[in-house]
Amino acid sequence: MTLRLKALLLIVLILSALAIVLYKSCDTVMRTSFSGLEQKEVQESLLRVKNILQGDLVMLGSQVGDWASWDDAYEFVENGNQNFINKNILPASFVEIKANLILFVHNSGKIVYEGWFDRNTNEISGGKVSLHGHLGPESRLLNLSYPSSIVTGIINLPEGPLMVAARPIVTTKRDAPIRGTLIMGRFIDNMEIDRLSKDARLSFNVYRLGDPYLAPELATIQNELNAGRASLLIKRSGENDLAVYDYLNDLYAKPSFIIKAVIPRQVMKEGERLIGSLRLVIIAGVAIAGILLALALSIFCFPRPVPVDQRVVPDDWSAGNDLDEPVLIATANQEEATYEEERETDNPDEPDVSASAGTDSDAGDTDESVSVTDETPDPGKSIEQEPGAESSDPTDLQPPPAKLA
Repeated sequence: MTLRLKALLLIVLILSALAIVLYKSCDTVMRTSFSGLEQKEVQESLLRVKNILQGDLVMLGSQVGDWASWDDAYEFVENGNQNFINKNILPASFVEIKANLILFVHNSGKIVYEGWFDRNTNEISGGKVSLHGHLGPESRLLNLSYPSSIVTGIINLPEGPLMVAARPIVTTKRDAPIRGTLIMGRFIDNMEIDRLSKDARLSFNVYRLGDPYLAPELATIQNELNAGRASLLIKRSGENDLAVYDYLNDLYAKPSFIIKAVIPRQVMKEGERLIGSLRLVIIAGVAIAGILLALALSIFCFPRPVPVDQRVVPDDWSAGNDLDEPVLIATANQEEATYEEERETDNPDEPDVSASAGTDSDAGDTDESVSVTDETPDPGKSIEQEPGAESSDPTDLQPPPAKLA
């Protein structure tokens, strides 16, 4: 394996490890943050449902106040005349105030009128004994001391959860003694749940504790709530929804109902989308960084070798300064050898000066050797040379400087 390949492999491993660590860290942080936001949204949604139920009770109490502060109702609770019933307590009256119960009770505890309206059949029926257990002398619904007093809440009846509101019966000017109590009620049935769900913009339901037909799932939820593990329970409901459970108190501030709200996981969906985008950004960033780093190493650390014929410029002594010394020496030797060959070709009869400067044994073996005298030339005497003869000056035999090819 070459050094270049090892370096590239090391870069890939380092960047891959960096990408994994970066992605895992960001994924953990973002999921934790979005989970916290989802928890907050669930709590706010459940609180919104409870506020809507409470607002519905307030509206019911306001409607009861319109009837309770009325001279005709003040006279009716005293004498119970049928004309008042025939004229005012009609199915249309129940529909208008969205009520299932209208109940007039005298101060003595006597029930003057009790009417139950079925919104499915549009009929009014008699009293329900199950409600009478909440109308005792100590009942919160009947012990109203002031004309402006009001009591609202939810009663756990076998027929289902019943929202009730009670106001004292007084005159229109509220300047006469209280003669009784007017109670109106509204069942939290499927029709009411659908209406409130539209206002809350989410699906919810209310289940009565003690119901023999209570689903096993809710029985388990009740046990977990009783264990006090959390103020509310959040469980997954399918792939895209969360189900949150909590207790709902009754008229007597006791947990008598379980409220269940189903909330879409919009926050987590948005989080998953952002995490997916982050994954792509990390992969793209690491890939680009790897490519740039590999190119930088190839250019500055592992350059490809350039052929000699491309690095040496003919007749240019300024070129080739960056070459290695062995290359320069080899080029110079080649130029010198070429020059010698050309010289021998042009002058085949010229004696070899370099050979005459050899050893004495070489000089004795050849007939064409040049004899060398020991006489020292006189500086003042010029050496005459025959015309046409070549100069024996050694400087004339020196080759010109070799040129780099």
